[in-house]
Amino acid sequence: MFSRFFLLAAMLLAPVGPSLAAEVGEIKPTASIVDDGTMPRKLVLLDNFFHHQTRSGRRFHYTWDDGSPTGYSLLGKLFVGDGAEIEYLVTAPTREKLKRCSVYIIVNPDNERNADRHKPNYMTAEAADTIEEWVKAGGTLVLMDNDKGNGEFEHFNILANRFGITFNQDRRNEAPHHEPGQMQLDTKSFQDNSVFRDVSLISMRGICTLSVQNIAKPILSAPKESGEGSDIIMATCSLGKGRVFAVGDPWLYNEYIHSADNYKAAENLVRWLMNGVASDSNSSGPFMSYPTGFTPEVVGKKIVEDLIARHHGANPKVMINYDEAGTVQGALEFSGLTHDGELQKRLIEAYAKEVGNQIQIHFKSSGAGVDREEYGIVPFEFFLQTHEPAYCALGRSMVDDEWKEPLLNNGLTNMTRFWVDDTFMVGTLLTEAWRATHDPIYEKRLGLFLSIYFDKLQQPTGLMFHGPKFPFYWGRGNGWMAVASANALTVLSPADPNRAKVLGGYKKMMATLLSYQGADGMWHQLVDHPESYEETSCTGMFTYAFIVGVKHGWLEKGTYGPAAQKGWLALVRHLDPKGEVTDVCVGTGQKDDLNFYLARPRQTGNYHGQGPLLWCANALLR
Repeated sequence: MFSRFFLLAAMLLAPVGPSLAAEVGEIKPTASIVDDGTMPRKLVLLDNFFHHQTRSGRRFHYTWDDGSPTGYSLLGKLFVGDGAEIEYLVTAPTREKLKRCSVYIIVNPDNERNADRHKPNYMTAEAADTIEEWVKAGGTLVLMDNDKGNGEFEHFNILANRFGITFNQDRRNEAPHHEPGQMQLDTKSFQDNSVFRDVSLISMRGICTLSVQNIAKPILSAPKESGEGSDIIMATCSLGKGRVFAVGDPWLYNEYIHSADNYKAAENLVRWLMNGVASDSNSSGPFMSYPTGFTPEVVGKKIVEDLIARHHGANPKVMINYDEAGTVQGALEFSGLTHDGELQKRLIEAYAKEVGNQIQIHFKSSGAGVDREEYGIVPFEFFLQTHEPAYCALGRSMVDDEWKEPLLNNGLTNMTRFWVDDTFMVGTLLTEAWRATHDPIYEKRLGLFLSIYFDKLQQPTGLMFHGPKFPFYWGRGNGWMAVASANALTVLSPADPNRAKVLGGYKKMMATLLSYQGADGMWHQLVDHPESYEETSCTGMFTYAFIVGVKHGWLEKGTYGPAAQKGWLALVRHLDPKGEVTDVCVGTGQKDDLNFYLARPRQTGNYHGQGPLLWCANALLR
C-alpha cells in the first residue's frame, strides 16, 4: 500500500509547487487585460467554431457584428456597456485560449443541414474535457440550443451532460405566425432569481426543453403545452469555482431582445455573467451588509495571512490535524473565489510540497481514523483549484481507505463511532471527493452516512447529542453536523434516496438553532445552557449553515438572513488585530458529565474557530 503513496508523493514533492507557480505567472495579457496572476474577468468569447455560418463570404447568424434580426449586436453592446471586451473563438477550444476569458458562449451548434459547406464541427469528448476544466477553474459557460432541425443535439449534449443538463430534441412555443400569446412565458413566480428580477414576461419561439439532474438546477419552467406537469426552459449549474447557464433557445438575438421583458432580462443576465451574482433557483442575492473593514474579502484575507504565517514556522514532520486541514481547505477556496493568484501561489508554496508527506504521516499514525482521514479534503481542494491529477489521486487514497471494508449491516465505514463529530470528518471528505471526481459512489455513501447519523443522534428538539451515551447539545458538535449537512445538500441529487431525510433533519436543526441564537448573534458552548460561555467555533458553523441555506433557498431569507448577519457581526467582533478568533473551545472528547463541557478551556487562534469564520466568508462570496 505504501509504495503507491510514495510514488504519488514523489509526483508532488518534485514538480507540482514550482510548475504551478510558474504557470500562474505565464498567463499573458491580451488587449486591456492585466497580467496580475488572476483569471481575466472581462473578456467574453462567442463561439464561431461549433456554430459557423456564412453569407456572401461573411459570418452571420448569432454573431456580435451581425446587426440584422438574426445577430447578437445588441446583446454585445450590453456586454461592452458592462465593461467587457467581446471576441470570437473561431477554432476548437483549448486550455490556453479559454484561459483568456471569463465568459464563453456557445449557441446552436451546426448540423449538416445548416453548417457552412455542410461540414459541421461537432462537439467532442476532448473539447468537453477542456471546457469542463475551464469551468471548474472559474469560467462561466453559456449554452443555448433550440429546436430539432435547426440545432445539433447529440454531440452538443456531450458537453451539456457534464453539468447535469440535457437539451431535449423536442419543440414548443411554435408560434408559426409570431403570435405573441404563443411566444410568451410568465416569469412572475421566478423573480427571486437574479435573471428575472423585475421581469414578468419573456418571449421565445420554437424552443426546446431541458432535463436536469445531479448538480444542475432549473431556474425557469413553464406548464406543458398539453397534459400535466411542467417543462424546464432554463437551468444553471455550479461546478468548482465556475458556473453554467443553459437555455433551450438562442433567445436574446436582435429580433426578440425588445419583445416582452426580454431586454430587462438580458441586462440582468449580462450582469450575472459578468459579476457573479448568485443564480440558484431560490437565490437570495446579496442579503447582508458589512461594517467598514469587515467584508468577507478583508476578513478572509486576514485569516489566510495568519494561517500562512503560522505554518511557515511549523515542523513539516508533524501531522496536520483536521482543524488545520479544514482551515487550509477554506484558504484554498478563498484564493479561488477572490481570484487572488498571488495568495494561491503562497498557499501552494506553504502546503503543496507537504501533501504527499502528510498523507504518509496520516496513514502511519494511530488514533481516531475518521479524524486522520479528513485531511483528504486538502489534496482534493488543491485538485479543484489547480487541476493537477496527482492531488486527486492522493485525496482518493484517503477516502477510499476509509471505505475499503464497509460494515455489513448498514454499509457505513468501519471507522464509524457515532460521534456527531464524524458527520464533518466523513461527510465533508465525501462531499469534496464528489466535487473532485463526480464518482456516484461518493454521493451514495454521503447520503447514507448522514441519514443514519440523523436517525441515531438527532433528538426531538432537532439538536444532536454528542454521542448516543452523552446527552449534551455541545455547540461545536452540533456545528459539525450543521456544516456537513449544508455542504452535502449542495451536491446530493434530488434523486438520491436519502436527500429528503438529510434536508428534513437539517431544516429541523436550523429552526431550533435559530431559537437559541443570542441577541448579540452568538451561541453558547452548550447550546441550551445560557450559563455556558459564548463560543465562536459553533457560532461560525451555525452562521455558515444559515448562509448556505438562505442562498440555496432551503431556509427562508427574511427569517434566516438577518440571523446570518447577526452571526457574522458577532464573529468579526471576536477577530483580533492579528486575524485570530477569540473564545474558541479547545478540542473536546466525550464525557457523561455536564461540568466537563461547562469547564472546557477556550483559546485564541485555535483552528477550530479560524476555519468556520473563513468558511462563512467563502459562503458569502460564492
